[in-house]
Amino acid sequence: MSFWASLALYTPLLLILYTEIHPIQSITRCCLPDNFRSHMDVTGGFLSNDGPRFVDSRVLLYFDYPTQRTRTETTVHLPNGLTFLHTEIADFGKHRVFKMDGANCRESHMNASIQERCISGDAQLMSSGYVGSPNNPLNIQTWRFKIPGTDIINYRMLTLTSPGECLPVLQAEHGFLDGAYSAMTYIISDVRINHAPRAVFDPPLNTCVRV
Repeated sequence: MSFWASLALYTPLLLILYTEIHPIQSITRCCLPDNFRSHMDVTGGFLSNDGPRFVDSRVLLYFDYPTQRTRTETTVHLPNGLTFLHTEIADFGKHRVFKMDGANCRESHMNASIQERCISGDAQLMSSGYVGSPNNPLNIQTWRFKIPGTDIINYRMLTLTSPGECLPVLQAEHGFLDGAYSAMTYIISDVRINHAPRAVFDPPLNTCVRV
């Protein structure tokens, strides 16, 4: 079996492992916080014109739903041992994305939409249960849905903090985007509610170049 076929099979199996299935009617669809910060470990790969590309990185993630903006900070490791910080600010409301490497900043147009804050009505509940020790469990819901406008299947694992409110735990997706196959897993940790100040979403407009 090829690497890509293995990833496609592994992703849904990982998400339902050690969880107990319940009827979807017994589960309340929940929403993420309006504003939060977290760490995110990204693993997977995709096909490009140069062949398979693999991804293995740790990202500092900021979300602000009221202004429809996100920010990611990734430390990039070069083959020569040097590192630099790559930052992306996405303004989904204005369809702009800013990519910064050191003092360099590039602004470009984008058509993507911000990920939905709440579990949508067409999402399918795959499992509900827990991970970890029965004496100290982390209760988990796993939802499956298709990303609108794409062929990507997305799985979201969430833990309820109160009725109707939840925090992200893990997300995985696989499918074809622009004709190329992609399979990615995002492990989310250290979620801090209301720890994404609006200032972190402001790009350095005076130094950004439109491309």
